[in-house]
Parts: sequence; structure tokens; C-alpha cells
Amino acid sequence: MQLSILIPTLPNRVTVFERLKSKLISQAKDNNLLDQIEILSNADESISIGNKRNLLLQESKGLYVCFIDDDDDVADYYIEELSKVVASGKDCASLKGVITWDGERPEIFEHSIKYQAYRDNLKNQGVVYERYPNHLNCIKSSIAKQIAFTDKNFSEDTDYADTLFASGLIKTEFTIDKILYYYLYATKK
Repeated sequence: MQLSILIPTLPNRVTVFERLKSKLISQAKDNNLLDQIEILSNADESISIGNKRNLLLQESKGLYVCFIDDDDDVADYYIEELSKVVASGKDCASLKGVITWDGERPEIFEHSIKYQAYRDNLKNQGVVYERYPNHLNCIKSSIAKQIAFTDKNFSEDTDYADTLFASGLIKTEFTIDKILYYYLYATKK
């Protein structure tokens, strides 16, 4: 198994989860990679999102892992680009995406080892949100599994990113200079 895509979800979000899963399976088929990719999900409402992420991470069998939140979206070439990361053997891949706020105000974010801190460039026309790698990046599982998510439902992802960054485990990066991820922030979930 080359790549594990991990999707935490909830029973009441089955429709958006199934849409995302179908898109990923279709991309894998189109790129003849269906046997190289596993898509794992967890809809257990009795545990925190942090523990849900930990369970998915430990269950994964891929050489590389990445998370997608079930209510977000990915580019039509997501699987194709991540297959290049796997072939590269690098520790992780950079990630560019677009965040929208209730479907409005699209802004670009980038997660990369070139950033040494979280920084917001709110007047920038290019990358507005600079971040070091987090759970959305494609990362070697041997590295990603060394860090645990905190047992909570909010900002567990930032805690993970901070711990991963502080560990110094990620040394090499495959650069993807395309928009791969669409973070569809909704104020009312």
C-alpha cells in the first residue's frame, strides 16, 4: 500500500463523505492506482476528533498518509499529484489550498517546511496563510505516526502540527505548486 487517505466523519455527514470518497476512488481508477491507495474513515461519535484521527493513523497501512476532512474538497488531480510524492521518497509534500468562509472570500493557504511559524498575510494577494506541514499534508507514515493528536475536539490539528514541527522529523519536501485542497469553512456546522 502506497498511500492512506484518512477521513474522520460523522454519521450525519454521510452524504458529503460519500461524495468525497467517490471522487477519490474515481481519481484512483483514472490513474490506475486503485490497488495502491486505501481510504479509511471513522464515524464514531463517542470519541474526540483527536482520538478519531489517532485511530485512523494507527490503522493505516500506506507508506504515506494524509487526512481530508469530510466536509472539504480536493482538486480533480489530487491523487495524481500525491502519487508523485510517493514516487519521490521525500518526507512530505507541500500543500496549497483555498479556504472560503461560508462560500465567500477565497484565500490561498500553503503548508510547507519553508515556513518556520504560522503567519497570516491578510493584505497579500498571493499566499495569505503560511503554515508548516500539518495533517492535511502528505507525509511518510513512519514520521506521521510518531506524533499523536491531542484528545480534544478543537485545535487538535494545530497541536499536531506544532508537535510535528518541533520534532524536526521532516527534512525533505516534494513541492506541489498547484491548488490541491479546498477548505470549506462554515460558521454553522
